[in-house]
Amino acid sequence: MRGNAGAAAPAPLDDPSTERKGRGSSSRAHQVRTRIEEGAPSAVLFALAITVVMITSGIIYVLAESGSKFYKGFGCGADDFTPPQDWSEEVKVNVKQAAIYDEGSLSDPLWLDRFCIVGWDNETMVALADPFVQLHGWDGEEGNYDADVGLEASTFNGVAGPALDPGRPYLEEYFEAHPEQWDSSAPSLPLSVLRANEPALILHQQDPELARSWWVTVWAWSDTAQTDVDEDGVPNDAVDGTGALLDNDLDGDGIVNHLDDDLDNDGLPNAYDPEETRPQVDGFGLLLGLLTLLVIVAALISPTWLHRIGLDHLEAAVGAVRAGAALLTAIATMALLVPLPTNILLLLTLVFLLLAGAIFALERRWPVVLLVLAAVPLVLAVRPFHAVQTGHGIALGMSLLAASGVMSESRNQVGGRRMAIVDGDVRALLWVAGIMTVLLCYFDLVARVNGSLGEFLTQTWWKTDVRTVSVVTVGADLHMGVNSLLQTTLQVALGALVIAIPIGLGTAIYLSEYASPRMANLIKPVLELLAGIPSVVYGFFAFVVIAPIVVDVGERFLEWGWIAEEPQMFNPLNGAIVVGIMITPLIASLSEDALRAVPDPLRHASYALGATPVETTARVTVPSALSGILASIILALSRAVGETMAVTLSVGTLATYSDNMFRSAQTMTAYIAQRIGGELPIGTTPYYSLFAVGLYLFFITLGLNMVGHRIMTRFREAYE
Repeated sequence: MRGNAGAAAPAPLDDPSTERKGRGSSSRAHQVRTRIEEGAPSAVLFALAITVVMITSGIIYVLAESGSKFYKGFGCGADDFTPPQDWSEEVKVNVKQAAIYDEGSLSDPLWLDRFCIVGWDNETMVALADPFVQLHGWDGEEGNYDADVGLEASTFNGVAGPALDPGRPYLEEYFEAHPEQWDSSAPSLPLSVLRANEPALILHQQDPELARSWWVTVWAWSDTAQTDVDEDGVPNDAVDGTGALLDNDLDGDGIVNHLDDDLDNDGLPNAYDPEETRPQVDGFGLLLGLLTLLVIVAALISPTWLHRIGLDHLEAAVGAVRAGAALLTAIATMALLVPLPTNILLLLTLVFLLLAGAIFALERRWPVVLLVLAAVPLVLAVRPFHAVQTGHGIALGMSLLAASGVMSESRNQVGGRRMAIVDGDVRALLWVAGIMTVLLCYFDLVARVNGSLGEFLTQTWWKTDVRTVSVVTVGADLHMGVNSLLQTTLQVALGALVIAIPIGLGTAIYLSEYASPRMANLIKPVLELLAGIPSVVYGFFAFVVIAPIVVDVGERFLEWGWIAEEPQMFNPLNGAIVVGIMITPLIASLSEDALRAVPDPLRHASYALGATPVETTARVTVPSALSGILASIILALSRAVGETMAVTLSVGTLATYSDNMFRSAQTMTAYIAQRIGGELPIGTTPYYSLFAVGLYLFFITLGLNMVGHRIMTRFREAYE
């Protein structure tokens, strides 16, 4: 008892201090757990978002970095200098230091020749290392090799040095003739010796005969262009005894004269060129550009003249301008696929005139809108600039649409201001039309645009099948006009929309507004099944089923004289049909979701006012769901532009520029898929063209997504 007196007695179970300690630790653990539960979701989601941003940035960086090598290599007229991999870094650096670059300034966006090698200093001394000399085991101080290496030193003029490569006898010959260049540790020789004796060393330099600096223009009406367009020494007007031109390729684009649609390569097709064999300034294109710029200026200063026009006349003028501009833009855009022929344009004119005459007979007044709609195709039938100056036609139509939007703004109609009030959508149209017009006018002034940027964006001849034993160098037989790939891509994508929009939107309206629940439950899985079929199966289906039908139709068109060449099994029309089938479920599903999101009270209110189901659908439901419908169409267009396997198996693998959709062609994605398999040597300009095309495709899809976002924001309706 007494021995345990100094020991502390155990605390009772209900001791308040123990309870406080337990409660405090439990409270702290609860706080930590609460903080983790609150902060963990945001941290994880933030990490996922950053991951997506980093992956996207990485893809863009790869495209931009490798695409820039294409522009640099193609603009310089040669690929990047790439010495053999087994050479030492010291030798590579010595060789590259001998390169002579052209002078230039980064401040001038049209002059980047400072990156182009225009020559080499052949007197530059190159210090030799692996594999030219064996340095492993060499003792520079002792002047010999280690015993276990088994090599003997090379000696010239009494000076010992590392062993020379026995497979390169020219090294020994050179140092015997020039013993003063021998060094015991780092022997060196001029670059000219390496250049003359090393078959794997290709010292690229710009070839002035190729005229492939970054931006080279041959101005129309220059003496050179008038006498010898392609500068091959044969005058344009030189003929043989039969009257045939001696120069079989006037513009030097690799296409013989009888197959070349643009003999002088001035951007004007032969059918519309006043002089087929001499480059001409596109005067009519300049006139259209000037007219577009005048429309833009007039729209911007509209408050200074709008108030002088009566409101009745102004409303009629705005409606007429908007309708005519929309028709002009539609026809010019359609010309990207197939320009409307004269007989179709005259038929449109006749239809609009008949409608205008009928309205005049009923109401005793001429409808201005219909008269303008009749005048637009009539003008295009007389002067078919939509088939030649397609870009100018689109820009002019967009400028007129923007002008009608500015004119309909009541604050501009009042006057009292110098500059017009322009909202976001109209401002975007003005910017796009203005930039397009300025660029197109520049190209109209130029007879030919060669070089990396100019040729890539403006020319139509695409040829990268250049193979050599070693490195591919940009030569006269390499052509990089991406418009042949772009035209086919647009033919397939826009043609697919022509098929998919009526079917998909009609299906969505039926499922949302008219179908019974049982029928909707039956059709909806079929749509999802179509959306889940792999694209390669669609391509095979197009080749087996669609292609024979298209060829039969093409042969009938050939008999009727509507096309001039035999139809082929692989063609853009096949691709447009099969891609249209592919994207139909996408439009149908998304449009149906948008239509179902429209509140039922809107429909009931329309029925209460006496509207029929068709009127309710056309005037209430579809306009209310317009943002979702347009977003589905833009998304489907992006899918059609980026489709690869289906178009590779149905459109073809030959890049051609033609408005005949029955001939074999190639899209941008199909080109990348075909060439990425290793047919193009890595590190060459044709290889980097894959990334240049991919970068161009990225900007196209980015623009489509921006337009889609703008449309969704503009037409979104919020309901409570």
